[in-house]
Amino acid sequence: MRRIWRWVITTGSTVGAASAVFGLGRLFPAWDDGWVQTATGLAAAVVAAPLCVWAGKAKSVAGKKSVTGPATWSIPILPNPEFVGREVVLDTLSARFSESAGVAVQTVQGMGGIGKTQLVAHYAHTNRAKYRIVWWIPAEDPTLIGARFAQLAVALHLARSSDDLTTSVTRVLGHLNATSGWLLIFDNAVSPSDLRSWLPSGAGHILITSRTGAWNHLGATTELREMPRGESVELVRRRHPALSRADANRLAEGLGDLPLALIQAAGFMQTSGTPVAVYLQLVEKYAGEVMHHGPVGDHDGTLTASVTMSMRQLAAGDAASLRLLQVAASLGPEPIPLTWLAGRRGSSGERPLEAELEIRASVSTFVELGLATSTNGGIQFHRLTRAVITDAIDPDVLVSVRDEARELLSSQRPASTDDSASWGQWARLIPHLLVTDPADSHDPETRRTACDATRYLLKSGQIDAGHHLATTLHEAWRVRLGEEDVDTLRAAQQLGHALRIRGEYRQAQEMDLDTANRRRRILGFDHPDSLWAASNLAVDWRQLGEYQKAEQVDQDTYDRRRRVLGESHPDTLSSASNLAVDWRQLGEHERASQLDRHTLDLRKRILGESHPDTLDSENNLAIDLLELGQPEQALAIGQDTLRRRRAILGENHPDTLWTASNVALAWRRLGEHQRARRLNEDTLHRRRRILGHDHPDTLRSASHLGVDLRNLGEYERSRELTEDTLRRRRRVLSPDHPDTLRSEKNLAIVQGRLLG
Repeated sequence: MRRIWRWVITTGSTVGAASAVFGLGRLFPAWDDGWVQTATGLAAAVVAAPLCVWAGKAKSVAGKKSVTGPATWSIPILPNPEFVGREVVLDTLSARFSESAGVAVQTVQGMGGIGKTQLVAHYAHTNRAKYRIVWWIPAEDPTLIGARFAQLAVALHLARSSDDLTTSVTRVLGHLNATSGWLLIFDNAVSPSDLRSWLPSGAGHILITSRTGAWNHLGATTELREMPRGESVELVRRRHPALSRADANRLAEGLGDLPLALIQAAGFMQTSGTPVAVYLQLVEKYAGEVMHHGPVGDHDGTLTASVTMSMRQLAAGDAASLRLLQVAASLGPEPIPLTWLAGRRGSSGERPLEAELEIRASVSTFVELGLATSTNGGIQFHRLTRAVITDAIDPDVLVSVRDEARELLSSQRPASTDDSASWGQWARLIPHLLVTDPADSHDPETRRTACDATRYLLKSGQIDAGHHLATTLHEAWRVRLGEEDVDTLRAAQQLGHALRIRGEYRQAQEMDLDTANRRRRILGFDHPDSLWAASNLAVDWRQLGEYQKAEQVDQDTYDRRRRVLGESHPDTLSSASNLAVDWRQLGEHERASQLDRHTLDLRKRILGESHPDTLDSENNLAIDLLELGQPEQALAIGQDTLRRRRAILGENHPDTLWTASNVALAWRRLGEHQRARRLNEDTLHRRRRILGHDHPDTLRSASHLGVDLRNLGEYERSRELTEDTLRRRRRVLSPDHPDTLRSEKNLAIVQGRLLG
């Protein structure tokens, strides 16, 4: 009976103390909720600790051993039943702590909203049985850390609440230095220097969360990244059970798997009934406002609030760094090399930010504030963080910020679009360029960069992307700048190129003829742009089967380029190569071979052995040799070219497939019909997948395979494939196109074989 009364008195006193502090918190709304929770727990602990000694301490009312965890506990975040995933990170934290005999320090680093605080709180709750002391220390403001240690000293009965701070801190650090079985969590720390004097040396564990990444010298660091997609989907569906898995996946993809954003979105959508598609549209248009709404659970605030606070801190310390942040965030969510930012010109009235040291200092601040993450040689913004930053820019300022971002990208424009050695640079540049909407730019350099980007896409085999960009640029500039503006005509040239690669020869010819006529009238016949337009028009004529017209235009262009640009200029060599193709189509194989050899020698010397144009000349020479009755030499050159094109351009690039088709033809001429068949089957499969069933190149592969099947005695399959090819060629090319007539001849041959 006496033990029961002791328990009643202990419980009543503890609840009374906690209720008193909680009540004060309600009377003073300015008090932070997290502080009230902590103070409430502390009051309960302070009252309960001495009474528990009197009541029997380690024994429960029933006399059983307690399994509730540490005697001293202060975690302001309740266990989260909706916590999802992160098993690998949690297991890593546990394993590292288990391996350490002395003090072990680990840091969980990541951008704001990534889930660092939730992760370490979950670790504390799931591992509470391992510790005698678990104590949470908000560390964003270093001046308040001492007060939290003093509170721990009171909870451990090492000091009274009336003792001075120095005495309390000295006693509690001394206690921790001499004991084990404790866990300290420093949440949202800014700098290692802020914590160095607060880290005990006893056999305990220390967890730090931070947005910055300079913690390795204190202990192991784990970078927390976006959630894996499966975990993101599960998190969304736990918060919004009515959402289908497909919709949850769409939401996770649209929000970049950022946990805080997913929690906000799921809560907002559930309470408001907003569909996923509508929500994502709202995010795209009004990211800052949308990310300010939605329940955040135990998170400190919304994503917008977090980003806005960091931007205010940045603006208060350095206006130039804020401008750099705005410019960088106006680029894409892909990595941004520091070399780009170092070359940025400071805008009027600002101090220049060209020095790399200054740039690195500014970027370091971005990372410290959780606005960006550090990458190998650069920085990267999460797509939502980036959207919130740009959404917060004043509309009048945003215009100049976007112009500055475009100028930055134009300053990084690679020198060449055709050389594969520069394609890696283009691949890094284009995602950022497209985000800045170059079609809307008033800057000639930006418009030129956009046209060059289109050509790179087409030359590197990204046909659909190149066609889309060329169409977008041409339509926008034709309306805004006029039909005969220099940039409109540049876009028209690239659009004609795109149409031709897509096999839309008649549309390409109409576009290129119009461009050539305008340029000749405005610039004259000998201007390099006019000569490019003429060269493209000749290619169109050739693809349409008008070989005489193509030869006349190519000969004129070649002569003009030799006179204006010189014999060895790359544009002149391009005309020479085209002219040789015309001669080959007209049956002048020896003449074509001589010009191709001459062009190949010059290209090797001027452009290099591995330049795509050099490989094109080698491919052409192999075709010449085949037509001249030298299949062995043609095969040797063709196989070497195919190997290098696969290595440089990739197996599915249209030029690679063109060479593969020619190598198969060489095998056939050598009587190796099975080898020819296998290579043509592979090429046909790839062309159908990449170019489509009706593309003229695809039909060429189908025609070649039909011949291989005929040579192998598979007459019925050959007839079916040849009939299908003929039907498509009549529709796509024309009934009287040379390729169509060739299919008619092949069909007649195989039908004759079937009749015996």
